[in-house]
Amino acid sequence: MSRSNVRVRAAEAADVPALAALADSLKISASIFSVRLAATDRSERLAQRFTAILASERRRVFAAFDESEQLLGFVVVLEDEAAPIDPTPVLQVSHLMLRAGNQHDAIGRALLGAVLRLADEREVDHVLASAMYASREDNRYLARLGFAPVAIRRIASTSVLRRALGVGEVPDRVAARRRLLAGRSERAARVTAAARALTRGL
Repeated sequence: MSRSNVRVRAAEAADVPALAALADSLKISASIFSVRLAATDRSERLAQRFTAILASERRRVFAAFDESEQLLGFVVVLEDEAAPIDPTPVLQVSHLMLRAGNQHDAIGRALLGAVLRLADEREVDHVLASAMYASREDNRYLARLGFAPVAIRRIASTSVLRRALGVGEVPDRVAARRRLLAGRSERAARVTAAARALTRGL
């Protein structure tokens, strides 16, 4: 497939189901949701996220389609600053998602071309792209297009960071967690008592 056969436009509300389905098929939920979700829950959560992104003034989603209007890929763009202390305007590209196949380069170039046109419209001189650290293919692809490495971003849960720093949990949070566990224990006890009563009745 050539770039001329790929049509790119700003995603619309009607595209949300297809965007969510493609994102789910590419296992994107594993990197954005902190808990494992059932298929229906994943689809609903992804649809909610795309709906929120499309409603945002600072974010855009560009979607690529073939001649039969099948979704081939998408990219999420955020208008931002390079860093908290560096006010250089950038378009931050994340989740460059492409349908499996052998036309990755054509689709990717078409989507990034749309990002470039947006940068020209907004008079932004830099595009910042994010790729998964473990994905050599994504990082090599961006490098071939001229993206230079700037920084490695790492993520840690607050519980992991607390252990590493030797910091205890916030008392209010501990109390809330204990209340939650106590409530679960009480509910379990009530269920057990009801089951025993039913058994005696039989």
